[in-house]
Amino acid sequence: SGKSGYVKQSSLATARSREAQNVWTLGAQYTTGPFTVGLGYLNAQDAGSLTTTGKLKTELYTIGARYVVAPGLSVGPEFDHFKIRSDVAG
Repeated sequence: SGKSGYVKQSSLATARSREAQNVWTLGAQYTTGPFTVGLGYLNAQDAGSLTTTGKLKTELYTIGARYVVAPGLSVGPEFDHFKIRSDVAG
């Protein structure tokens, strides 16, 4: 973090840092003829707010399909479902 567009911890903030982040993703797709289907999963965790104690955890599940109508033109649906959890009380 701090090198990829995330904001670095300011000098006025508490000792907590936004740089304590962890993100990983996994995906797969299969193509046959003009059809492609794919699945994806993302898991992210950070230290939470700079002013409030507590971690923030995010999970994202995605599934999609694509149909190539013509070269350079494709259509298809995508469904995304996410869970966001925080261990901040209240």
